[in-house]
Amino acid sequence: MAPGKTKVNKGLTSSSRMQRAIIITLFALSLLFPGGAYAAGEGGGANMRAICINYLNTTGALAEIISAASAQSVEESEIDDMMNYTHGEGYRDALVELQRANASVARMRASGFYARQADDLYAIGEQWFEGQAALELSGGRPSFTFVFDKTQEIRNLERQAYSANDELGALDLRISEVGQNIDLSDVKRLQAQAKKEFSDGRFNEAQRVARQAYEAVNDAEAEAAHSQTVVEIARRNIENFIEENWKTMLAIALTAGVLFFLFQKRIRYHLIESRIRSLAGERAVLEMMLQNLQKEYFQHGKLNEMSYHIKTKKYGDLIRSINRQLPLLKEELKRI
Repeated sequence: MAPGKTKVNKGLTSSSRMQRAIIITLFALSLLFPGGAYAAGEGGGANMRAICINYLNTTGALAEIISAASAQSVEESEIDDMMNYTHGEGYRDALVELQRANASVARMRASGFYARQADDLYAIGEQWFEGQAALELSGGRPSFTFVFDKTQEIRNLERQAYSANDELGALDLRISEVGQNIDLSDVKRLQAQAKKEFSDGRFNEAQRVARQAYEAVNDAEAEAAHSQTVVEIARRNIENFIEENWKTMLAIALTAGVLFFLFQKRIRYHLIESRIRSLAGERAVLEMMLQNLQKEYFQHGKLNEMSYHIKTKKYGDLIRSINRQLPLLKEELKRI
C-alpha cells in the first residue's frame, strides 16, 4: 500500500471495486473544484457525467462508466469509506499539470495559433491520466511520467508559438523601415514562407525562416549602400577630373569646332562619297545574287516557281531602292 492512502475494502468484487474506484476519482476531483460534490449529489447519473466531462475534459468511455456507476445505489457507509481514500502526490501533480496544459491550449486558440498538435497531445495525456488514476484506485502502482512529458510538450509548443509570432512581428516592422529603393524580392519570398510555416503549426521552422529573412534585409541594405557608395565615388571622380582638366577639355572642344567649321565641306564630301561607294557595292552583290538565282531556276531547276518569284521580287526591290538613292547622293556631291 502506497504512503498517504487509506486501505480500501478488499472484500468487494472486481466489478464493484472498479466502480467504486471510478466514483472515488470523481469525488477527489470534485473536492478540487468548487461546487462539484454538490452537483454530483443532487443531479444523479446525468450530473455526474456532466461533471466528468467538465473537469476531466473527456467525453469518452470513462464518462459513461462514471455516469452508469453513479446511477447505482451506494450504501452511505461505503461512501464514507471511499471519501477517506486519498490519491498519491503523483496523481495530484499530474492533475495540476493537465490543468495548466489545458490553459496553454486555450491561450493558443485565443491567439489564433495552430493548436491541433497541442490538442492531440492533451488528449493522449488525459487518457493516460485517467487510466493511471483508475489503476491507483484499484490498488495498483500508477506512473504519471507520461502525462508530465505530454504537458511539457504542450508548454514547449506554446512557447515556440509565441516566440515565432514575435519573430514575424519584428520582421514586419523591419521591412516597413526599409527604403523603397532597396530590392526586397528575396525577403518577401522568405517572409511568405515563414508565415506559411507558422500557420501550419511548424513554429520552429517559421522562426528559423523569419530570422533568415531578417538577415536578408540586412544584406539587401548593405548591398544598396555599397552600390550607392560606388556611384557616389564615380560621380566625385568625374567631378574632380572635370575640375582639374576643364581648361584642356575646353581647348580640345574649341579646336575640334574650328576644324569642323573649316573642313566641313571636305568632311561632308568624303562621307557622301563613301556612302555612294557602299551603295554601289551592295547593288553589285544583289545583281550577282539575282543572276545566280536565275541560273538555279532556269538551268539547274533547283528552285520551284514560287520561291523564284518571291526572291526575284525581293532582290529587285532592293536594287531599285539603291538606284533611287545614288542619283540623289551624286547630286548632293556636286553641290558641295
